[in-house]
Amino acid sequence: SDEYTLSEGDLLFARSGNTVGKTYLYSPADGPCTFAGYLIRFRLNQEKILPKLAFYFTKTVEYKNWITSRKRTGGQPNINGQEYAALEIPHPTDLREQARIVELLDQADTLRRQRAETDAKLTRLLPALFRHHFGRPGQNLPATRLGELVDEFRYGTSVKSGETGAITLRIPNVVRGKIDFSNFVRTELEDGERARITLAEGDVLFVRTNGNRDYVGRCAAFTPDEIPTDIRDEPFSFASYLIRARLKRDLMDPEFLTVFLATDMGRAALLQKANTSAGQYNINIENLSSLTIPTPPLVLQQKFCLQLAEFRKLQTHAAASAAKLETLFQTLLHLAFSGELTAKWREAHLREGVQELTQLSRAGP
Repeated sequence: SDEYTLSEGDLLFARSGNTVGKTYLYSPADGPCTFAGYLIRFRLNQEKILPKLAFYFTKTVEYKNWITSRKRTGGQPNINGQEYAALEIPHPTDLREQARIVELLDQADTLRRQRAETDAKLTRLLPALFRHHFGRPGQNLPATRLGELVDEFRYGTSVKSGETGAITLRIPNVVRGKIDFSNFVRTELEDGERARITLAEGDVLFVRTNGNRDYVGRCAAFTPDEIPTDIRDEPFSFASYLIRARLKRDLMDPEFLTVFLATDMGRAALLQKANTSAGQYNINIENLSSLTIPTPPLVLQQKFCLQLAEFRKLQTHAAASAAKLETLFQTLLHLAFSGELTAKWREAHLREGVQELTQLSRAGP
């Protein structure tokens, strides 16, 4: 075990699979750790570079571009230790200057994490609001099988994405009960398939397979009003690891459904229906159809959803703050590794920059 036990400052790189390029910097605060076979450990010469500075470089756009250009994609994407060893990390030679840069990046990263924690708490309020209005599902509400509330279930396309074609949503676009319209792909679809899988307002997308148990079954309603204006007029489709449920809108409000499925009871019901195979969790149309969903009168569902409008505004504001905070953090990373984050720059901009980062980290609830 001594051979694989991590020491403070050890930097791990993922060498294979979908996480190739991902990194982890070990700290004793994480407790005793060893590392597995698909990871590569680098024990850095700390007389030349601080491990934390090297770790921050792996968060830059330049590093991500390097990973994209190096990884082989025969079966599983992979980068070996020799290739990682050739990675060039720009850095000041003065360790004291490195420490000052790390301190500034630590401050920005801490604020970015605080923003993320606040946003996560905000997301967890949705189930609490549901329980406040309706109590615990199953106590006082009638219930109906989801299959009886849906006009059609459909799997998405398995056609490989490319540079052109219809905008296609994937697993990463279904997050925190909302559809994230950034980082989409495009897919060239034949007319027949395009017609079958084009999304309409109120369609609910479910993640049907994932290696993370907490992700399978997560869902979000397709809401055209939230689409960025530059792509709002384009048709949207969805990929094969998603399932679309087209609801009977006279029986079930899409937002009501997604909020219920985010409650403890909703998540438990979804996970009870999930199967596991080769380390992947899966849920299929048959299992989704058999889910029992509370069904108060539609007018009460819609009243509840109207009351969520202010909450959604808070979510939108928080998301905008988080995006701007991430942009500022990436700007600092660029300055740090381009040699521009000098003592002169810090003297001129540090106070103003930290104030802006702090305000963004606290924006919203």
